[in-house]
Amino acid sequence: TKAAYWAAVDKFQQAAAVAADPAVKERAIQLAVTYRQYFPNGEEIFFNGFTQGETYRVQCWINETTAIRAK
Repeated sequence: TKAAYWAAVDKFQQAAAVAADPAVKERAIQLAVTYRQYFPNGEEIFFNGFTQGETYRVQCWINETTAIRAK
């Protein structure tokens, strides 16, 4: 599902925040930007009964809590 992209972007942002190597930081930022394009739009979020900004638990092997966001 598209919810996995929220968790992925969280991890890329976390990596960028702690990266000592500027190249690693830049790559993490680039990946976050790339994967944000796969976020659902506001209409998809609404019609699936969610609200932007709410927390969401991505189940299965990902098992992460993230925030619901639109592109």
